Amino acid sequence: TLEDRVEASPVADPAGELVMVGCYDHSLYCLAVSTGQLVWTFPTGGMVKCSPLVTGEMAVFGSYDHRVYRVGTAVGENVWSKKVSGSVLASPVMVENTLVIATLSGEVSAVQP
Repeated sequence: TLEDRVEASPVADPAGELVMVGCYDHSLYCLAVSTGQLVWTFPTGGMVKCSPLVTGEMAVFGSYDHRVYRVGTAVGENVWSKKVSGSVLASPVMVENTLVIATLSGEVSAVQP
């Protein structure tokens, strides 16, 4: 059981071993599919209401703290975070080698992964 409410869909890594899901308690959680046990938690400064984009060894997601984060899926380390114009509710998408992020302020941005 997570600490607070979840509104976004969980997303599995390509190997089907891990599941990541955002939570109202300002964190992205990673759980082991085989056991359901918590693998890591990545805290942010705001609610995480979008589903992460998970590709290979990275997960990219936004938060209500006006930031987009890229974390490693193995241990949840912060690879980078970028400030955006508003809270992120929509899930990011990858178009070729560019991340596309939309915010609640109406901005759609291209970010290099």
